[in-house]
Amino acid sequence: MFMDVLQSFSPLVESLSLDEAFVDLSGTQRLFGAPAETVVQIVARVHEATGLNCSIGLAPSKFVAKIASDLRKPRGVVIVDSEGLMQFLAPLDISRMWGVGPVAEERFRRQGYATFADLQRVSEAKVFGDLGDAGRHAWQLAQGIDARDVVPERAPKSIGQEETFEKDTLDIDRLRQVLLGQTESVARRLRRQGLAARTVTLKLRFSDFQTVTRRATFSVATNIGLEFWSSARELFDQWASKEAQPLRLIGVSLGGLEAQTHIAELFPDPAMDRQRRLDGAADAIRAKFGVEAVNRAAAIVRSEE
Repeated sequence: MFMDVLQSFSPLVESLSLDEAFVDLSGTQRLFGAPAETVVQIVARVHEATGLNCSIGLAPSKFVAKIASDLRKPRGVVIVDSEGLMQFLAPLDISRMWGVGPVAEERFRRQGYATFADLQRVSEAKVFGDLGDAGRHAWQLAQGIDARDVVPERAPKSIGQEETFEKDTLDIDRLRQVLLGQTESVARRLRRQGLAARTVTLKLRFSDFQTVTRRATFSVATNIGLEFWSSARELFDQWASKEAQPLRLIGVSLGGLEAQTHIAELFPDPAMDRQRRLDGAADAIRAKFGVEAVNRAAAIVRSEE
């Protein structure tokens, strides 16, 4: 319903999550008036259609629009034009910079960059010398430079994989290995589509066709295979330790999907960064040599004797 309202104002809608999106209003003036008038109509239409409040940031770029929207939650409109863009950004704390997590924030502050204004008042070369490519990127955003277009794409609601066994099985090791293979497969598909997920759902079906599901939720959407596997394995092990019975089917799905459009942390957690690079390398190898070219050892299931 929310997305339908947005798409009634513009065909260029890029979904970030179920309740957040970018909308390109260029070219809509003849139908709805100036963008400043249109966003007020959108707020009213969303409330009328869903009963929910919404906040909107209207700005020349996606980055500034997102910040402006966040400043007026849960309901309201913030308008930032090109002339006032630098002034709007200047007082913001560096923690509001896309890609600046706790580790990055500490490094920025150590170099004397506590606000956007601190980045604005120095040269790009200076920030690059202090913080490398991450600093250069942050400097550009602090100037309001963000050339990314709104990319309309309908993301699927979930990505999943299941396996039905010829014979019911309670072989915990085998089930765990099958689940690992499924989890890696859906994570790979997720990354290939440029998506991230907030939930992992385990699906179990028994011989009487009764089906149960167990779900885990992440605080931040991710596309890292190891994180999905850790959650899926924990859900499975909890079931196996308390309710285990022969299974006819096992499956896993990823939900709460978001377009992977937001900027990754500039100074990510080393362990998670390593996993991202491993996933990327494995995906590249599979793309060239086939999906069986790379597997975790635990995912290799021996044929039953």
